[in-house]
Amino acid sequence: MSKSLKYKHGGPVPEGEDAADGASDDDRGGASGVVDRELAVPGLVAGFGAFVLTYVVTLATTFSVRAGAATGDEELPHVAVEAAWSVLLSFGAALEQGGEEINALDFTYAWTINVATNPVLLLLTFGLAVLAGYAAADYAGADSVPRTIASALFVVPAYLLCAVLVSVTATWTPEDPDGGGPQPAGEAPEAAESVSVALADAALYAGLVWPAAFAVVGALLVLGRRRWLAARE
Repeated sequence: MSKSLKYKHGGPVPEGEDAADGASDDDRGGASGVVDRELAVPGLVAGFGAFVLTYVVTLATTFSVRAGAATGDEELPHVAVEAAWSVLLSFGAALEQGGEEINALDFTYAWTINVATNPVLLLLTFGLAVLAGYAAADYAGADSVPRTIASALFVVPAYLLCAVLVSVTATWTPEDPDGGGPQPAGEAPEAAESVSVALADAALYAGLVWPAAFAVVGALLVLGRRRWLAARE
C-alpha cells in the first residue's frame, strides 16, 4: 500500500513540497520577528537617547542660568526638578498644584528666561526629536514608505515612558506655602501641596503628539534623501 501524501482533494503531493511549505512558513515567521525587532530597536534606542540628551542639555542650561542670575531669597525647586519640568513644558505640558493648573513662570526661572530671550532650547528639544526619528528610520533601512515611517514612530514609546516617569517623579513641595505671612489666630498653618507636571499633559503632548509628529518629519527627511540620491545615480 502506498504511503505517499495526498492533497485534500485526493491527489498525490509531489515529493518535497510538504517539507518545503513547512520550512517556508517557519522562515516567514522567523523573518517577521527579525524585521519587527529591526524596526523597533533603533527607534526605542534613538527615542531614549534623544530624551536623555534633551534633559542633560536642559539641566546644564538651567544650572548655568541659576548660577549667573540673582534669584534672591525666592524659593525655587531643585535645579534637577526644574530642568525636568522645562523639558515637558517645552512640549506643551502644564504645571499643576493640588490638581489645579498653575502658572509655570513662577517656578521655572531658567526656562522662562530662555524661552523669552532665546528659542535655542526649544529648537534643540524639537530638533532632537526629529533627529531621533531620522536616525531610527535610516538605521532600520526599510524599503517602503509605510515601514520607514513605522520605524521612526518607534521613538514614541520611549518618549512616552520618559515623559510619564518625569511627570510622576519630578515633584516639589514649597516649604512655605503662604510666603512667610502671619497665620490668623487659632488657625493651623496650611499644608503645602506638591507641584508637578500634569500627567495627562505629559503623556499626551510630551509622550505622544509631538514626538510622533517630529519623528514623522525625520522619516520624511530620510525618504527625501533616498529619492535625491536615487535621482543622482
